[in-house]
Amino acid sequence: MIIEIEIDDNTDKSKDIFRFLDQNNIKYNPKKLTSKDVAFGIGRLAKDDELAEYLNRCMLSETLDLNKLIDETKS
Repeated sequence: MIIEIEIDDNTDKSKDIFRFLDQNNIKYNPKKLTSKDVAFGIGRLAKDDELAEYLNRCMLSETLDLNKLIDETKS
């Protein structure tokens, strides 16, 4: 049986939950959200600091000129 639950791992109670799972030999597979997950709203709402980090990464990255990209694919 597979059960999927969301746990905010930034709380003290979450540490108790993970400790309980470990002590009882219950397998779990935590999935950390990536900035891409946060950007597309997968899983949960982004926290303010996560959104700020994502926006900062976007501002620092190179942007694509779609018209140039389209012209290159036509040639």
